[in-house]
Amino acid sequence: MIAELCAAKLLAPFYGNSIYVWAAALSVTLGGLALGYFIGSTLSQKEITKNIRHLNYSLIIGGVWMILMVPISAKIMPLLLNLSLGLGASLSLIIYLMPALVCFGTCSPLFINILNQAYKQEAGTTAGKVYAFSTIGGIVFTMLTGFYFIPSLGLKITLLMSGFAMGISSLILLGFKTKIPGIASSILLVLCVVFSSFVKPEYRDDIKVLAESDGILGNIKVVDLLAEGFSETPTPGRALVVNNSIQTFLKTEGPEFSHWYWAYLIPSIAGVKPSGSDALLVGLGGGITYRQFESIGLNTDVVELDARIKDYAIKYFDVPQDAPIFIDDGRHFIKKSKKKYDIIYFDTFFSESQPEHLLTKEGIQDAISILKKDGFMIINFYGFTDGEEGYAARSIMKTILHLNLKLHVIPTPGEQSKRNLFFVVSPGELPNYFETRYQEPGMHVFDQWSHIVTDERDYDITDGEILTDMKPNLSLLFRKAALQWRKGYNEYSIEQLYQ
Repeated sequence: MIAELCAAKLLAPFYGNSIYVWAAALSVTLGGLALGYFIGSTLSQKEITKNIRHLNYSLIIGGVWMILMVPISAKIMPLLLNLSLGLGASLSLIIYLMPALVCFGTCSPLFINILNQAYKQEAGTTAGKVYAFSTIGGIVFTMLTGFYFIPSLGLKITLLMSGFAMGISSLILLGFKTKIPGIASSILLVLCVVFSSFVKPEYRDDIKVLAESDGILGNIKVVDLLAEGFSETPTPGRALVVNNSIQTFLKTEGPEFSHWYWAYLIPSIAGVKPSGSDALLVGLGGGITYRQFESIGLNTDVVELDARIKDYAIKYFDVPQDAPIFIDDGRHFIKKSKKKYDIIYFDTFFSESQPEHLLTKEGIQDAISILKKDGFMIINFYGFTDGEEGYAARSIMKTILHLNLKLHVIPTPGEQSKRNLFFVVSPGELPNYFETRYQEPGMHVFDQWSHIVTDERDYDITDGEILTDMKPNLSLLFRKAALQWRKGYNEYSIEQLYQ
């Protein structure tokens, strides 16, 4: 379970967190274990010492492979990026994950055979006990890995620690008949740990990595770089990068200024509320929106799932140390909130992933329930509205209207594949933000409302579906668009970041 969870997170910087990635991870896991079970049944012998030797080698090789998963994945995934998302993710997992799972799958038949011979038990009794204890162990270590190891230690240390512990415990508990294999195995484990510890991504020479870690949301780093594509000339800036997707990009000479013109839409919408109004921001990123809300006098609470985002926003993006940032799941925070807000802003997607439980009928109702009178919410989503790629957005529109809520759709400039959509939702009259004139220091006044604000009448949503908690399939609906987003992110980010 440790190997599977870490393997899926290792995929995220290159292939994202979409349903394709998790389907690939689960399929390869089951395939590896099935192959291991078959090999283990073939290796099982009547002679107990041979079974113990086979078991020992399986555990040691599996432990060594866990240690090497990080450097192997770092080398193999960039080579497979040109393949389709599903194929590239599956092949990557087969190479860097499946060998460890085959080894661990081999152990179960061997354990059962050893115990049958040692204690003269019925095969069914032994098999039941082995799978019961292995399942309990899986539950315990899945919880520890998901809630503690990965968030606190990161992927590399989790895999190093687990693989080393697996190999050493096998040597201690099972031993070898001769000293040479035991000594050689110990040396191999140590060398693999040392080798894996020093393997690092090869960034471009002009990239300065200020911080990097692995955790709940995957790989997160803060980099200073000279980025292309934001203006006519290469732009020096600081980026918050989540799974190789640039989530925040700010000018190096003024970290409070964003390079993304569309980022000024949000404070322009929120600016209809008077100073002193209460806002809830779900998703922090580099803290651009938090500082913008503060600049127009809003009292802003923030909910962020990953504590590392908070730490990096404070340390590298000038978010105040005392900012009211709560580490929690957005919907969980909303459901337990006793406070009412004038504005709620969902800014929760990263790369091609969107927390779909926030955008079901029930999730939207939960958010509406903590709005003050005349309050409204804003939802940041992907830019596709037409064809199969736009089916997810049309379904969100249909879900919102099914709740008898008012809706404005605000697309940012540009092609659908490169833009964002903002849904402004209200149980009452929509705010009149057409007269707001938000301006960042040194930037143009934002005043293009007449060109971009639309409502549901501008979209054919008859084919959309109503999203519910009992059918949380937003990732499935967005699958085709997600492939385009991830491909675009990889092409841009890998070119900008890596050699």
